[in-house]
Amino acid sequence: ISTTTTTTTTNANAKIIKNDQLPLPIRILIPVSYNTLRLTSIHPWAFPATLTLPKSLWMLGLANLLYWYANLLFFLIPVGVVRYLRAHFFCVEAVEVTVRNGGESSIGLLS
Repeated sequence: ISTTTTTTTTNANAKIIKNDQLPLPIRILIPVSYNTLRLTSIHPWAFPATLTLPKSLWMLGLANLLYWYANLLFFLIPVGVVRYLRAHFFCVEAVEVTVRNGGESSIGLLS
């Protein structure tokens, strides 16, 4: 695949996401699923069946595993997922906490 095709495909994917053609829950599912798949590939590196890895590589694997777990458990799930779902279901912008046009009727449904 040429770099032009890859760039065109990447730009097309970015346009789909930025044009709100994908719902917000799907958009946050992409980084969460990537992170989860990344963790499954790092586990054998951090906890090898045989201890043939040098200690420096094993420590690097553990640090990498801790980083991806922290990203998933301390950022993506509690912050990212909550913001995206709140913006999707309650029509509230995640950063500014302002209501989008047409979403006034759904505010306060839980209170």
